[in-house]
Amino acid sequence: NTNYVKIANLELTNNNGAQTRDGIEALDGPASNIILQDVYIHHIDEMGVKMGDINNLQIINSVISYCGFGAVAGPAAGAQGGWKNIKIIGTTLSYSGRYYQGRNANSPFDRPDGFGVEASAGPIEFVNDVVEYNLGDGIDSKAQNTYVHETIIANNSSDSLKFCGGGSRAENVLIYGRGAGSVTGTPWASIVIDTTIAGSTFSFTNVTVDDPVGN
Repeated sequence: NTNYVKIANLELTNNNGAQTRDGIEALDGPASNIILQDVYIHHIDEMGVKMGDINNLQIINSVISYCGFGAVAGPAAGAQGGWKNIKIIGTTLSYSGRYYQGRNANSPFDRPDGFGVEASAGPIEFVNDVVEYNLGDGIDSKAQNTYVHETIIANNSSDSLKFCGGGSRAENVLIYGRGAGSVTGTPWASIVIDTTIAGSTFSFTNVTVDDPVGN
């Protein structure tokens, strides 16, 4: 139930290793017109940015790293359309799940993604981002109309780029290091399209995938 908020030039982290839950949270009602700019969120136990129903969110030139449960997430389907009109620009989402309770150790959370959002109306746009070394997926978007471009997705432990909502597309994207650079077999994929809605469309233009493990 919060609208028109800008948070800028701010570092959020733990207090000398004390347990810290989420960095920025908006769950108790729909929020809108939120800007996070030049924000550094790191070494906290749960999620860096955790929101439910959010309309018009911009995350600009920020770093969200070493968050135990994931960097940016909409962990449950929103009651009013979920994530709508989202832009993540020039931002690094990295090392999710690689910090927990005061030490650089793997968290107990299943699949701590760089970005993970449940079914939403969209659109969600990623531009000039780096999504790397997360213990879950790189980008897992179940939102419609997700657009990822001019972005690097690298060395994530699970799936690299996952689209579940129709109208989603990737353009000028580099993907490598599936399975966190594992040289042995891994059940994960560099690109996943997973939808139950007939007629959904997905497109990939100028996308490079370097995946020697998957041949």
